[in-house]
Amino acid sequence: MQPPFDFKQLSKAWQQQPTQPLATDLRAAKRQQNYQRWQYWAELAAAGLLLLMGSSQLFGERTLLDMFLALFLFAGAISIVLTSVSLHRPLLNYSDWSSQGLLQFRLKKCRTSVRYLRYNQYSCLALLLFVITLWGLAWWQPAQVPTILLQVYSFIVLPGCAIGWWLFGRKRQQAKKQLAHLELLYAEFQESE
Repeated sequence: MQPPFDFKQLSKAWQQQPTQPLATDLRAAKRQQNYQRWQYWAELAAAGLLLLMGSSQLFGERTLLDMFLALFLFAGAISIVLTSVSLHRPLLNYSDWSSQGLLQFRLKKCRTSVRYLRYNQYSCLALLLFVITLWGLAWWQPAQVPTILLQVYSFIVLPGCAIGWWLFGRKRQQAKKQLAHLELLYAEFQESE
């Protein structure tokens, strides 16, 4: 008579077999990492441009509007640098391309996406505050703020920003669903070890 078969032991042994990620998965992850690197450097260049523009506002007449614009541009540049370093930097030099490492990379990338989309929504709010401050400045000192500046920001930039807020929110919800799925997969992967 044969001894009873231990299905738990067999299942555990099967789950602990070493697996190699597919080449297509590795290429996709490397592509995501390269895109992250490109985005990181592009954002740092944009922050540098904002710093230059803010500095240029400090030379010349130095009206209240110029000081306000310089302050807003400097705040934007600092915000971009801090966000880029905290979000993109951890993924730039990621090098564990085992099956577990690949899953962990995707999990980190998805978490970064959720945070990045939330940051973009906050940027839309900052732009709304900028426009409200422009209107307040126009009411307080009408000669300081050109009418065309108010019209462009009120009728072109703000509606675009509202659409952006909505789109970023939708994408963030989709990323959260994907993140929940990846976290479940990662937890299952951890249990199998």
